[in-house]
Amino acid sequence: MLTSLQATTDAIEEIATLTGCPWAIPVNWMERWETLIRNQVQAEPEDSRTVALGHLLRYWPWTNEQIGLLLVDIWNGEMVPAGVLKSGKGVNALVLHLDQLDHWFSGKQRVPCAELTIPDIALRIGVKQEVVYALVRSGLLQATLRKVGRRAEQRVKAVILEEFERRYILGRDVAQLLGRSPRAVAEFLSADGVRPVAGPGVDNCRQNVFQRDAIDKCLRRNGLEVPAQTCLHHGRIGSGDHTA
Repeated sequence: MLTSLQATTDAIEEIATLTGCPWAIPVNWMERWETLIRNQVQAEPEDSRTVALGHLLRYWPWTNEQIGLLLVDIWNGEMVPAGVLKSGKGVNALVLHLDQLDHWFSGKQRVPCAELTIPDIALRIGVKQEVVYALVRSGLLQATLRKVGRRAEQRVKAVILEEFERRYILGRDVAQLLGRSPRAVAEFLSADGVRPVAGPGVDNCRQNVFQRDAIDKCLRRNGLEVPAQTCLHHGRIGSGDHTA
């Protein structure tokens, strides 16, 4: 119990700092956090639709004020967790829905996060981290090396990710839009002369990536529906990591 309380205290003490009293955390407040955590159902490990609060605190480039506001809304019930991880401790183990976070963030914050980490991007677009690293190596995503504490990590500016979304589309998402198998779509596109700019046969990326304009033109030529803008940030179509 004490270990869990300490873990919770360590994670939320910055809220108290915002009020000017870094150690003035009421005991009944901590007990309420413990009750909230204890009453959560045990959730499966994070998937493409959820994120652990500990992951958010470590990797997402949110400010202390944003994190503090989020914790306050969890505490008062405006943000309802999806559950709690078995292996976690304190508030770090709480699991949140990405869609709910999107809605909360857009409603609470005027300015979005300026940069995203590689794990953050992978989680949000529903692919493995190695796929994002491959996109960085290929130059389709430009990353900047940032020093975080004693370690360095690659981060991608939000505007660069948005530009990627406008210019490119995953073969997986084309397959889902057309209601066909990834292999059938890959063969169809190849027969029409549409080649991926990244993929297993190009640069060993596990996902085929196409220029969106090339896909649009191909589908028009063949009398098929042109896919709407696919948001690869949170509003992705699928969460699988199958090659297409």
